[in-house]
Amino acid sequence: MRNIFLYKKRFFMTVIGIAGCGALITAGFGIKDSVQSIIDNQYGQIIHYDNILVFNKNADSDARNNLSDKISSDEYYKSSLMDYAYTAEVKIPGSKDDYSTEITVVNDTSAYMDYVTFRTRRSKKTIELDDSGVIISEKLAKDLNVKEGDNVLIHDEDNKQATVKVSGVMEMYINNYIFMTSEYYSQVFGYTPDNNRILGILTSDGDDIQSVIGDRYLTDNNVKSLTFVKANITRFENMIQSLDLVTWVLIISAGMLAFVVLYNLTNVNISERIREIATIKVLGFYDREVGEYVYRENIILTLIGGVFGLLLGMALHAYIMTTKINISSFLISYGITILFSLLINIFMYPSLKKIPMVESLKSVE
Repeated sequence: MRNIFLYKKRFFMTVIGIAGCGALITAGFGIKDSVQSIIDNQYGQIIHYDNILVFNKNADSDARNNLSDKISSDEYYKSSLMDYAYTAEVKIPGSKDDYSTEITVVNDTSAYMDYVTFRTRRSKKTIELDDSGVIISEKLAKDLNVKEGDNVLIHDEDNKQATVKVSGVMEMYINNYIFMTSEYYSQVFGYTPDNNRILGILTSDGDDIQSVIGDRYLTDNNVKSLTFVKANITRFENMIQSLDLVTWVLIISAGMLAFVVLYNLTNVNISERIREIATIKVLGFYDREVGEYVYRENIILTLIGGVFGLLLGMALHAYIMTTKINISSFLISYGITILFSLLINIFMYPSLKKIPMVESLKSVE
């Protein structure tokens, strides 16, 4: 402890260097954890429907009701529900920046809870969808810089503008969404839109069942499209594979950087203390004891720097992603930092053995 605090510059250099490398390793594993958890959070905990059937615009109300009844009696469907959805640009009043958003109008809010979970990301508190305003996704709220109680400007499919009040900000990871009741939509636009799609929860999402369902409904002239959530999941998994490769490059590069930093600092440490090390050899220290004398300081500095690295890594990851880091990633990141420190100790051991005891004669002491 005396030597650690005696050489204060080396103390801070080592701690800061190890903390920086540890932060990059932690952030790399954190990004990997976040990317892997997006699919489960989005399509397992928030969105619960398995497919979306969209009507043709020229389909009348009778045709839509007949399709709804047909799906309700389909043996491959557990349940189904009609709603209205379209994509429009959303912005805050007076701003030029707008964001493409899927706007969904819900008729039966209580039944809709089985298809989409409205909750906050941090506290997991349920958000009530009512006639007092709209619920928007968290990323959209961040882009627009709005919070609960603020107003946003939306359009209908005929490009008619209306200002709506934000009643809640919900957890959502992919795309921008706005949810509102049909009653509130009627208040702001002056009319109630006709449902244009059906959400379905299947008994199974196997490829064979999807093929049968596709054959049954895509041949209907009143059906515009039939999308399966499983296909979206597969497409997203393929898309994030490249990002997963980037995170591994970050982790490996940070590990190599940690090795270089520790090697240089240890080499400087030994070079500056050759006379001191030679002196303790003269005093009768064995090679193993000399190694412990120097490396004990490195291990303590690595432990301290590793803790700061975890904290910095958490801050860096929070700046990049919103989801949390797994505990295992913290342990792995800390373990990698300690491992490189031990490897450096082993690697530099021959240098300590080669220090001649005659160097102690050059010491003023």
